[in-house]
Amino acid sequence: MEIADIIPFIRPFLATFFVSRLLLWFVIKWDGGALKIIAAHVVSLIVIGALSFLGAVGGEKGLEAALLFVAACSLPQLLWLAIDLWRMRSGRPPILVSSSG
Repeated sequence: MEIADIIPFIRPFLATFFVSRLLLWFVIKWDGGALKIIAAHVVSLIVIGALSFLGAVGGEKGLEAALLFVAACSLPQLLWLAIDLWRMRSGRPPILVSSSG
């Protein structure tokens, strides 16, 4: 097994992680609790879907490729959501997002 074989499995985890962290960073001042975290993760999946669609428009498979990538990102997005909700419940901020500053 080569690294090229692993990349399709890692890409959805990295995409959902970085987009959700960016969105959580944008809403850090909002005191929305679990609603803030859930909204950031839902919007994250929407953003990933829009970006994958824009990237796939010129390709051969187009919409099908974009939908497959969004489907592949759904499980990792749920994982990051569960981790962030667990961290919120334990009194810690989401990973890589700090409320200081």
